[in-house]
Amino acid sequence: MYDGNETIRPARLDAASSPSAYLVFPSEAAREALAQQCAGQGIRPVLLGSLGEFRTLLDAAAVAHPSCVVSAMEFPDGNGLELLQPATALSTLFTIVYRGERIDVATAVAAMQCGAFSVEAYGENASWDAAVIHAAIRFDAARHRKAERARVLKDKWDSLTPREYTILRELLTGALNKTIARRLGVSIRTVENNRARLTAKFKVKSAAQLAVAATELKLLLRELGLSELGAPRGSLEDFPPRGRARSVQANGARRPEFAD
Repeated sequence: MYDGNETIRPARLDAASSPSAYLVFPSEAAREALAQQCAGQGIRPVLLGSLGEFRTLLDAAAVAHPSCVVSAMEFPDGNGLELLQPATALSTLFTIVYRGERIDVATAVAAMQCGAFSVEAYGENASWDAAVIHAAIRFDAARHRKAERARVLKDKWDSLTPREYTILRELLTGALNKTIARRLGVSIRTVENNRARLTAKFKVKSAAQLAVAATELKLLLRELGLSELGAPRGSLEDFPPRGRARSVQANGARRPEFAD
């Protein structure tokens, strides 16, 4: 159990170890009290005395997951809300709980709107800390599973050549290979070869599954607050493109079909 005499240093962080709680407080007493509660619950405390120390961890990509950040709101070197600056990459996502004796309504609302997991006041019952931290760690684990899936899809998206991207857009309107070839002024074989590379990259077998992968990536990035990242071959915001649908008769039922 943590005895209040040891601070876990970044070099000792290990993603395979117990869940971590990064305790960012200017008050040493507050850090030590929370550290004892965390250690007693099987949560690995990492003590940090300033916003600058936490930024150093982020810059070194040393924040392990699953984890959460428990932070004060006021610091000599800034405001705790600075921890909620918009993430710029999947690797910078982290889950934060704010804790303080006096947090006004406007500040609490601003923190939640910016993405805080929770905003808590000091309580006489110490058990709330462990419950909130456990919940935040579970949330963090689920979010990083989604982030890993998004990273895999994003890597595939970013690997598209300009030609593959153009043909992918055409495929997702429901156009046939010969129609795509005519529109782009290329041979049918060129379309077929690029289509084969696309299905191989995304490990799918059809244009419908390509559409699912592209839509899943867009929705994941939006949920994670990273939809603005887009892609070097084009924005995800208008992807997949919408085709012109018409209804046709098929086995007595009506189904949508995309027009060329």
